[in-house]
Amino acid sequence: VRVDEALGELVSSRLAVLVESPDRPRRCRLHDVARSHARLRARALPESGRRSVLRLAVDFYRDAAAHADALVFGDRFRIQSPPTRPLPQLSVKEPLFVGRSDALDWLDAERVNLE
Repeated sequence: VRVDEALGELVSSRLAVLVESPDRPRRCRLHDVARSHARLRARALPESGRRSVLRLAVDFYRDAAAHADALVFGDRFRIQSPPTRPLPQLSVKEPLFVGRSDALDWLDAERVNLE
């Protein structure tokens, strides 16, 4: 199942809402019932499945943060390896961010997830 299709179904079923504001990137927030169900489903996965999903999330945030860092801070010296995927491959429809200002907004919005 594609991410955009799954999110569309959650929104149309009123199990998630799109949260938009002029100063933040578009976000999706799950309702408590959907969040609780997702937590139960995750616990039911075998350990290898949980690790695989966690690895996908960590890889996404690592690559997205590296791209955002490059847009915000330019060509400064970096110790970490470059992102493994180009920025367009990290998003289904719209780019995660375009330009320095968008990248800074994304980093700010994702701060809790990046810590």
